[in-house]
Amino acid sequence: MKKPVLKTSRLVIISILLFSLTACSLIAANQRAATPAPAGQTITPPAAPQNQPGTSSTGVPAAEETPTAAFDEPEEPAADDSGPSFAAGPCPFDIPNGADVRCGTVTVPENRQNPGGERQVRLPVAIFASTSPNPAPDPVVYLAGGPGGFALELIQFTYRDNILPFLADRDYIIFDQRGTGYAEPSLACPETFAFELEMLDDDLPEDVLQTRYLEVLAGCRSRLEQAGIDLAAYNSAENAADVDAIRQALGYERWNLLGVSYGSRLAQTVMRDYPEGVRSVILDSPYPLEVDLQEAIPGHMTRAFRVFFDGCAADAACAAAYPDLEAEFYRLVNRLNTDPITFPIVYFLSGNRYTVNFNGDDLIDILFQSLYSNEIFPLMPGIIFDVKEGRTDRLALLFTTLLINEEFISTGMYRSVQCREELAFSDREAVAAAAASDERLADYFANWEFAYNACAIWPSGRAAAIENEPVVSEIPTLILTGEYDPITPPSWGELVSGNLVADYLVPFPGIGHGATSSGSCPLSVALTFLRRPDQNPANGCLAEMRPPAFLVPGGQDTEEITLIPFSAEISGVSVNGVVPEGWEETLPGTFSRRQNGLDQTALVFQVIPVEVVTPEELVAFFLDQLLAEREGVPDPYVDAGDREWSIVRGRTQGLPLTIATVVDDRTVLAVILLMNEGEDLAEPVLLPALDGFRLEN
Repeated sequence: MKKPVLKTSRLVIISILLFSLTACSLIAANQRAATPAPAGQTITPPAAPQNQPGTSSTGVPAAEETPTAAFDEPEEPAADDSGPSFAAGPCPFDIPNGADVRCGTVTVPENRQNPGGERQVRLPVAIFASTSPNPAPDPVVYLAGGPGGFALELIQFTYRDNILPFLADRDYIIFDQRGTGYAEPSLACPETFAFELEMLDDDLPEDVLQTRYLEVLAGCRSRLEQAGIDLAAYNSAENAADVDAIRQALGYERWNLLGVSYGSRLAQTVMRDYPEGVRSVILDSPYPLEVDLQEAIPGHMTRAFRVFFDGCAADAACAAAYPDLEAEFYRLVNRLNTDPITFPIVYFLSGNRYTVNFNGDDLIDILFQSLYSNEIFPLMPGIIFDVKEGRTDRLALLFTTLLINEEFISTGMYRSVQCREELAFSDREAVAAAAASDERLADYFANWEFAYNACAIWPSGRAAAIENEPVVSEIPTLILTGEYDPITPPSWGELVSGNLVADYLVPFPGIGHGATSSGSCPLSVALTFLRRPDQNPANGCLAEMRPPAFLVPGGQDTEEITLIPFSAEISGVSVNGVVPEGWEETLPGTFSRRQNGLDQTALVFQVIPVEVVTPEELVAFFLDQLLAEREGVPDPYVDAGDREWSIVRGRTQGLPLTIATVVDDRTVLAVILLMNEGEDLAEPVLLPALDGFRLEN
């Protein structure tokens, strides 16, 4: 059965990842050779909603690449028999601009139930220092979703929105859970993702795809077992013990847990097993231990679809632009299942191009995944009508974004946890009944037994009965839910709340999964709670929240562009320039507009010594790196300082692209502008950017 994994945070646009490492990649490449580097440089993408590995063209499993070694050899900790210790080491991720962070590892037993076992697990940890001159003594520790979600590799893209706000009062701890990300060993299964990419353009019968996928999954299992990894040791109980070991190693008497999605289940396990180290808990999009996820998912999908269709119908503009949306959606599902469509995509992490065979079940997948993010689901009525009318550009962009996001979950860790703690307690008869409960979705859920077949070849064992029982606690707890959440609905927040003594349940309208990363109001409620966990943190912002603004033709924000100055250090060079007000600086010199979840508009400034590359080589590199096609011949532009720029235009993934270069003081300056289809931002954005781009004296 195809179904999503619980996500870690909201989507971030592709344009950020396109430009995240281009200059560094080019400099490194030219240190080896004087020619532009090839396409397919490794680029770190954002967080996103995740899918459980499945077998359809859109049900692409996660965790494609086994991450490289996270750390150089750390400093050896002083001998100490009193408990776990922290070994300082370099950070394995790009440190966000302005962040004060130290990194290292905490080493723990792989299986605490086997005291004689010698195998250890190495957990990478990052400690972000508070910006307060007098920070609270109890930090926040973030528990990622999944199970199996990466945390550290995504920091460059989550720091500003998801970490920095918490630093105003206290430190923030983030780590890769066992089996995930940079942790050693990794339980990633690159074999399964490679298979799914291979199958994108196939239209094989579902049973054939499932059989072949299970063979590949068995190959991953064999590889991990041959490496001596005990797959049964990668579970929530061991995970919770790791959390407390990190607390002890860092020397905190107590701290505050922030668990999102599966991270909320892990937080509840910590509350149960190690309450003495917990001051307060935030359960964001809670996942109760006692539920049967397999049985629940069909009903969750039906409920979330109902909220979505009703939301559009209640919005006058959406209802007028997309009349009878629900009926049109299911007619389209039936049509695509009879006559699938195909469309091309470019997979930016490898540079490979694929043709996607896309059917009605895949459209159901896309809508379900989109409901995780309130940056994405307001676009879905338009995308549904696009596909109905034969347009696939936005669908291809969304598909590619979701595909890239799925790289960042460990398939092996996912299987070990879910098979041991969920499917081991699942009622198959109840699951079968739930799968058939909505006749419009019954065909989609017809393959519900697939997850059980996968667990049959994954030796994770069966958890103790306590892992299927509700957690009862008196620890102050804040529970946050989202109205559109398709996987951890508001009713699950109520279920968890019923077992807690000192809790505050806050449901938010108009948002999906991951409340604290879905808007300023949920975030402010969380921050208020951390300051006074003994008081109800709900505030006036709840009354100000509005229904989602569904995007309709002509409804995009077209506010007049105001330019403001910026200063940045790019590739070790200090520069000044101007950018549109309100555009977010995601990396030094990289500014993203982010009007919605698929808005690709970005402005990027790059600085490279002329000894490294000529302007022509730089343009060729960017076109190659971005898999872009050049259009026409370069145009000259003489800026306000009499510098003559060369402006090259092209297209990448169907989007307009402009690359402008000039040599200034033996330095190649480049400005790159990526726009949405139909936009022309040359006069209001590009030319002023060229005029204002200066090396700092």
